[in-house]
Amino acid sequence: MPTPTPRRRSGTSSMGSASRRPTQKQLREAAARLAEEGQLLWLVGQGLHFALAAGESPSQSGAFVDALREWARRAVGAAAALQQEAPLTPVSSGERQPALRSAGAAGAAFHPPHENDDGAAEAGVPVVWISSQTVRGSWVSLAVGVDRQGRKKALSLQEGSTSDPVVARKALQEVAAHVDPLAGLLLITDGSRTLDDLVPRQWDGGVLVGHCHLSLRHDLLAHVPKDRRLEIGDALELAWRQPPEEAERSLKSLASRLRRHHPGAAERLERSLEASLRVAGLGVRAPLREHLESTGVVRMAIEKALRWGRSTAGGPAAVAAGLPIWQQRTKRLIGFRALPALATALQDNSAAAS
Repeated sequence: MPTPTPRRRSGTSSMGSASRRPTQKQLREAAARLAEEGQLLWLVGQGLHFALAAGESPSQSGAFVDALREWARRAVGAAAALQQEAPLTPVSSGERQPALRSAGAAGAAFHPPHENDDGAAEAGVPVVWISSQTVRGSWVSLAVGVDRQGRKKALSLQEGSTSDPVVARKALQEVAAHVDPLAGLLLITDGSRTLDDLVPRQWDGGVLVGHCHLSLRHDLLAHVPKDRRLEIGDALELAWRQPPEEAERSLKSLASRLRRHHPGAAERLERSLEASLRVAGLGVRAPLREHLESTGVVRMAIEKALRWGRSTAGGPAAVAAGLPIWQQRTKRLIGFRALPALATALQDNSAAAS
């Protein structure tokens, strides 16, 4: 007996079913994405998309509108929950723990979560990075700390460069509200001379300053001709791979060779020579060492904040818009299991200094 041929659905019904399936899938994906990132502007764009889809399919307009309303309700709730976890509310200047904010009037404020509520400095932040870079034509300075468990925290956001004494002083003041120098602190900077001068004024002791290798290399090579940059860059990298005492001798020899024809390069190297070997001198090993010998943590925080914040504002405000999301989504620092031992060494150094 021949097998009956199944009846084909009408073209209209098939088209309607096919159009509903991708739309519902897109709706779910959009809701998930919005709930994850908290982007209300993205919700508006997707809402317009579904509104147009409803207009093109009048018979399904009721289902589209109902689905859109439910999606919007859940998405706005998710975004509100994210904002509640990392509020963007202002803090008065009289409070002991300052807000993470830009120095400009256009900068949005962001408050990192605190482990205590009494205004005391947070314990267990042994390392802080401070660096500056240009964002959409404006200089932005960001400070990021890491606790003993490897959790990263944004501590200060300023409009301007760390070479500006006002910016550098404000950044250090905001960092000071989140760390305990008596427990020891390793401060990794972009090599700012201004920061170097202000650190002893902010803290009497117990703070060790390290300079970013990438920033030092960039600044030094800017003082030499292009045909010598490869040679000198290789000499720097070779020295930094040596044990601390040998590295110091190699860097001093390099500075001596540079002094005759490139005094600017020699001065830049000599100023950061000791600070560039700070991490190596503490006995930190890979993979943590690589993250402590550069300010890449700050650079990545800014890049992620810009990507996830999706703000069209200027430099510091654009970074501030995405910092709460970065704060929640950033992973623990690579090599974090070595942080407790480093914190103990820093505390011993602080005790010896006092």
